[in-house]
Amino acid sequence: MSDRGTDARFPARTTSFVRRGQRMTRGQAAALKESGASYVVEIRRGTAVTTVAEDERLDVDTLFAPLGADAPLIVEIGTGTGDQICHAAAAAPHTRFLAFEVWRPGVAQTVAKARDAGLRNLRIVEADAEQCLRFLLPEASADEVWTFFPDPWRKRRHHKRRLVKPSFASDVARLLIDGGPWRLATDWRSYASQMIAVLAAHEEFDLYNRGRYEGRILTKFEQRAIDEGRFPYDLTAVRRPRA
Repeated sequence: MSDRGTDARFPARTTSFVRRGQRMTRGQAAALKESGASYVVEIRRGTAVTTVAEDERLDVDTLFAPLGADAPLIVEIGTGTGDQICHAAAAAPHTRFLAFEVWRPGVAQTVAKARDAGLRNLRIVEADAEQCLRFLLPEASADEVWTFFPDPWRKRRHHKRRLVKPSFASDVARLLIDGGPWRLATDWRSYASQMIAVLAAHEEFDLYNRGRYEGRILTKFEQRAIDEGRFPYDLTAVRRPRA
């Protein structure tokens, strides 16, 4: 991507999904212009488009004020084109959904789908979650975290760029309430093995393989993987109680 950060503290990384550019169609641009203010969260930037100022904080209760502070919060990292989170938000109108996505056309498509569905319980942060999750949201503020089909970085020399690694697992653990699940899925066996190794060794998670999460819909990207002979691996890492 052309808008990676240049700050040495935040090494450049294409986040959750493989994307080939930031150019938008007229319809996507129009969706952002007309409805972006209703869904895309205003944040102060760091040194690049996908980074966030380190002293920035989100007040989740204010973001979702009509729903109330007691409404559950689900955070999705790598929303893509928004099919999963928009479907979930429509099915659970009293749950708060917060999406992280760096691919601007995907943000625009999510906005368009949310607008067309009349959603009032979805907000989108256009930023790299790996860079900002550790400070942007309060500790123990999310009931669930979802990471479905993150960029597999298939070449071995690129595996270090994968999102699911010990440092990011600690960021997710900080965010989750005690007993909160981190739901993950990938259609690449090597990445599933890495996820298992990372999460099984992490002191703040208990790892389970409970089969496909019933709330995860079949997207066109997953169907394409199935058509190519790859099948999804679903994992659930549950946040252990804090001492």
